[in-house]
Amino acid sequence: MAEGKNKILVYRDWIHLFEDLSDEELGKLMRHFFEYVNDLEPVLEDRLLKGYWKNMEITLKRDLKKWEQKADTNRVNGQKGGRPKNPKKPTGFSNNPTNPQKGVSVSVSVNDSVSVINKNSLISEIKISDVEEKNKKYFKIATEFYKMLRTRIIEIDGNVKRFDKKKAKVWLDAFRLMTESDGIDQKQFARVYKFLQTDTFWIPNIQSPEKLRQQMSQLAAKSGSAKLSEHNKSKAQETDADRFYKTITKVS
Repeated sequence: MAEGKNKILVYRDWIHLFEDLSDEELGKLMRHFFEYVNDLEPVLEDRLLKGYWKNMEITLKRDLKKWEQKADTNRVNGQKGGRPKNPKKPTGFSNNPTNPQKGVSVSVSVNDSVSVINKNSLISEIKISDVEEKNKKYFKIATEFYKMLRTRIIEIDGNVKRFDKKKAKVWLDAFRLMTESDGIDQKQFARVYKFLQTDTFWIPNIQSPEKLRQQMSQLAAKSGSAKLSEHNKSKAQETDADRFYKTITKVS
């Protein structure tokens, strides 16, 4: 990863990425993970695992960039001599103060997920008025994809029992991360949305928001290069895609 970097962050919510993997598949993925962070340049051949690995790799590279920026800052400060050994105006006390004042306690809460009224609510139960203003754009996109994918799953295999169990928080977090961490923009979402309306290969492989995120980069590339002939595009499908794009851009 980087010289001098001996620690890495492993995120608790990764457990959701791995829930459908077998023990053997997870073992292969973890071996690849540790070989990667030790700069052994591993090659992952399994197509399914590549989708899971892509999201982990994006996160690892983002964390590495933050670490390198911090290391550069510390290096510059060190070249300047660091903190003065005997500052003229020290910020602390060498002895106990004669009139100590009571300290002020400050509590800072950092939340890396999207806030909704009830974390156990299903996305079909949430109204846009329940969502914070800054997160409404993610709710709009997630809701449109949820409705479209649910319809397609019913058309293909008719079983949406597991699909419907995913909570609203999971859906919103997935689209927030796709936007903020993975760099998927609104036009790419619109292309993928339109592409999935007629595609039959990908639908069985993206029956959850986590799996959709795993495959989104490939879907964005696939939908960007796909050339659909005019006779394969019905007026209703074009209207749905146009409606989707107009819907999500209203709150951007």
